[in-house]
Amino acid sequence: MQAPIGIFGGTFDPVHLGHLRAAEEVQSLLSLQKVIFVPCGTPALGKQPHATAEQRLQMVLLATKGLAGFTVDRYEVDQPGPSYAYDTLRYLRSVYAEAPLCFIVGVDAFLQFEKWHRWQELFDLAHFVVMQRPGYSLPEQGNLPAWVRQRWADNPEALHQSTHGCIFVCQITPHDISATAIRSRVAAAQKLEHLLPDRVQQYIADNSLYTN
Repeated sequence: MQAPIGIFGGTFDPVHLGHLRAAEEVQSLLSLQKVIFVPCGTPALGKQPHATAEQRLQMVLLATKGLAGFTVDRYEVDQPGPSYAYDTLRYLRSVYAEAPLCFIVGVDAFLQFEKWHRWQELFDLAHFVVMQRPGYSLPEQGNLPAWVRQRWADNPEALHQSTHGCIFVCQITPHDISATAIRSRVAAAQKLEHLLPDRVQQYIADNSLYTN
């Protein structure tokens, strides 16, 4: 069986070094053949992004340019209406029919999983890799919902042995970088060193993003 492919979705408003480092770490820990960044078009839940979908896509393209093992897919940006993980995973499953797909999410998003569109069908399309983040945690395994316990994987090898259906919790290095803080720093004309790739920082300046 092929090595798994990671799928990293998000608003990326803007994409920052925390995103890139997390993706690199998950790719290494799970031996993924590549990670596909999928910028959200129109979020189905939560606040609307500050930058347009096309602007956020362009920032992800700039951030990942030249980085081995990272690609970008514009599927959600090109779709009308809200972006749903179900639609995206069904599309990617049609493209990568034989490969295990690993949908990478933060634990904060995963705790809201039962609110997702057609959430029970998502396990027919991909594995789920849950990144632990400071301030959030899953309950102890005995207190997890039955649908989580049934799919729980104790090691990453399980993600290589089938194309979908597992949940694996991935401990990664915490990075104290947030898109919200970056937008605030841009608005306040503060320095952004060590927060963004240089090309993304230049794109934000050239397009006067987050200044108002």
